[in-house]
Amino acid sequence: MSEENKPNNQQETASPPTPAEILSSLNGFGDIKLDVKILLGKIKMPIGHYLKITRGSIVELGKSRTEPLDILVNGKKVAEGEVVLEKDMAISEKVGIEVVKIFRPKKF
Repeated sequence: MSEENKPNNQQETASPPTPAEILSSLNGFGDIKLDVKILLGKIKMPIGHYLKITRGSIVELGKSRTEPLDILVNGKKVAEGEVVLEKDMAISEKVGIEVVKIFRPKKF
């Protein structure tokens, strides 16, 4: 019995699309530029303190090492991530962000 002749309750359910399939369906959107930022933390400080910052100074950003980092796209928080380090023999270390939580937009 072909798929078209099966009753509705016997039709095979389609599996969700893979990330590669989703990307290929967005083919025309590849040229859109987005402003992506990773927010390490925020602080307020007097200008006098800012002017005293030199190479090697430590500035506390108000977040602990275990807290997730905010991932912003065009100024809106879309995800949270964690810092990951990749050790490479040719290059000392690469730093990246592993996305751990994605927020779905309420409206576009």
